[in-house]
This record gives sequence, C-alpha cells and structure tokens, in this order.
Amino acid sequence: MGNNKLDENFKEQYYILREEEKREEGRKFTILTLLAFLIFIVISFSTIFLYFRTNHIVENLPEHQTVISYENLIVLYGGGQDFKFDSETETFETGRRTITVINDSNIGINYKIAWVNVFNDLEKPENLVLTIRKGDEILVDKRRLPANAEEILSAVNISNGIEHKYEIIIEYINQEDMGQDSKEGRFEGQLVIQIQR
Repeated sequence: MGNNKLDENFKEQYYILREEEKREEGRKFTILTLLAFLIFIVISFSTIFLYFRTNHIVENLPEHQTVISYENLIVLYGGGQDFKFDSETETFETGRRTITVINDSNIGINYKIAWVNVFNDLEKPENLVLTIRKGDEILVDKRRLPANAEEILSAVNISNGIEHKYEIIIEYINQEDMGQDSKEGRFEGQLVIQIQR
C-alpha cells in the first residue's frame, strides 16, 4: 500500500515535471519563432529600402546617365563613361558632361579620376583636349587626351555625406588652324572614378 502511494506521488511529480518541460519548450519555441520573424522583417525592410532607393536614383537619372556603386561610393556619369571620336564617321561625343561622386558611408574615402580602355591614333592628338572643372575651380586645364590608360586626378578625399560634382569638357583647340587632316584618326576611352586604398 505504501509502495502504491509512493508510485502515485512519483507519477504525479513526473507529470508535473513533464508539463513544466513542455511549457518551457513552448516558451523557447515562441521566442525563437519571434526572433526569426524579426530577423526576416529587418532583412525584408532593408532589401525593400535599398531596392527603392536604388531605383529612385536610377529612375530619376537623365537619359544617357550611368550610375555605378563602388562599396559606399555612388558615381553618376552624366552622358556615360565612354568618350569616342572617329574622323571617318565625323562623330565626336563632345560637349559638356558631368560626373557626380557621392560618399554614402560614414567615413572619408579617397578616389581617383582616370582614363581606362584607351585607344588613340589621332593624327594631331594635341588638338583634342580635356578640361575638368569643379564649380568655379579648374582642376585640369586643356590637357591633351592620353595615348594609354592614365590618372588625371589622384587621392581626392571625399568626406562622409559629401557630393563632388565635376564638369568634363573635351574640345578641339586651334580650330582656325585646323583642316580635316588635323582631325584624322580615332580616340576611344572611358573616364572613370576608382577608389584608392
């Protein structure tokens, strides 16, 4: 009889412990589920924010504008990165273009402006020149277009949240002394922004 009473007490204690364990497991499952849900919400909102932010920038770009992100540096190329001149077709993508550099990080970043993917067999390359302006300041004044890849400006620092806007001008000089033979040949190149470590 005493053993039966002990067995019943033992069973009762066992069931109480099992119920507490089930409740504890239920609490852990609920907490983990809520945590997973919160992580999912944060990732979803971050993705949606970046998607709309990027699309907002891209949708509001003028025609022929290119946007490129390098880590936390956003570069808007008004008119694109490519510059071309071909005397045979008499086409030259000239005039004024803009390059806007935006630091979207919380630290300063160094970058350079450089020519890449250059091909130049112009008959008189000294007559086709590059000028770069930043506001009223002339940073590069009538510099001849390169024969190879070349740095134009180096170690330009941009603080967090700051925007640099450049005006790019490629033009013929000495127009009055030039005949068509002075414009013979072809130039192609990309003017790009590159992060410097």
